[in-house]
Amino acid sequence: MTTSPRISANLLWSELACKDMIRTPVPVDLRYRAGLVAVEFELIRAECCKVAGRDVPLTVTSGYRTPAHNASLPDAAPHSQHLYMRALDIACPELLTWEQFQTCCRAAAHTPGSRIRRLIWYPPDVTRPRPRVHMDIRPSDVLKEWSV
Repeated sequence: MTTSPRISANLLWSELACKDMIRTPVPVDLRYRAGLVAVEFELIRAECCKVAGRDVPLTVTSGYRTPAHNASLPDAAPHSQHLYMRALDIACPELLTWEQFQTCCRAAAHTPGSRIRRLIWYPPDVTRPRPRVHMDIRPSDVLKEWSV
C-alpha cells in the first residue's frame, strides 16, 4: 500500500476518492486501475500544457464511486466505469477553450499505447457552466466518443 499522497506527478489519491460524504478512498483492490487511469490523465494534461504553452492544472470532478454514491446520482449509469476505477471526469481547464480541450483529449486518446476507450463530452449549458469530459479505460478494442 502506498504512503505517498500522489498517484502520479500531477494527480493526488485524494482527487480520485469518491465524492460521497466520507470521501471513500479507492479500494486497495482497484488501485492498480487507478494507476492506469493516472497515466491517461497525465497524457491529457501534457496535451493541454502543449496547446496552452504553459502549465495547465486539471480538475477531476469524479473518480472512484461507491455503488451507493453512484446510485444517488440522477444521470449515472448503473454499471458506471467509475465503480471499477476505470474512469475520470475532468473539467475543461480555464486556460483552454472547450474545443481546444476536446482536441487535447482526442490527441491523448490517439497516442500510441493509450488505453482511453471512451470520451463522453458534457458541453457547457445553463446547468453545466464548466464543461467536462468523461474518460475511461474500459476493456475494448475501439475508441468511441459522443456528447451528452
